[in-house]
Amino acid sequence: MTAMTEPMTEPMAALKGLQTELANGIALMECELNPHIDLIQDYPAGQQSMSYSRIEQGVVRSIAVLVPVEPIDGVPCFRMTFAVGEASQGQGLAVEIVEVAIAELRHGLGRNGIVAFLVEAIVATDNVFAKKVANRVLSQDHDDVVYVDCNAKFGVTVYHYRRLVTC
Repeated sequence: MTAMTEPMTEPMAALKGLQTELANGIALMECELNPHIDLIQDYPAGQQSMSYSRIEQGVVRSIAVLVPVEPIDGVPCFRMTFAVGEASQGQGLAVEIVEVAIAELRHGLGRNGIVAFLVEAIVATDNVFAKKVANRVLSQDHDDVVYVDCNAKFGVTVYHYRRLVTC
């Protein structure tokens, strides 16, 4: 079992943070392939982040955040987190936002000459909802990884899913 210590985006915090930023007038871009999904590109703490979200009547219903991480064997890699607002759960929005985020990234990277990339997700072993989404959209297989929070003195086992996407 491997260990990882990189900081991870807490998905529900990202969703709630975007909801707050909507009230402050954050600029949204319409996705090219899926105009009903919005894209926010920003650099929190100097790290590039691409957030794809379904927003209806001013409410963030779902979000998928992709952050570039170290390439694996020369292949670009993006760590993904995703969340669905409590009132919107059970409607297939998590699968939708993850699939749309991957399709939009494939479109953008392919246009720029990238032939393949990896998408990975770190999922808590007790998060039944996220495990179902990761199994369906990313991979049926996962690695068990010990995640050590930089602020904690202990590690927790998580599932590490990875999918190779060709452009």
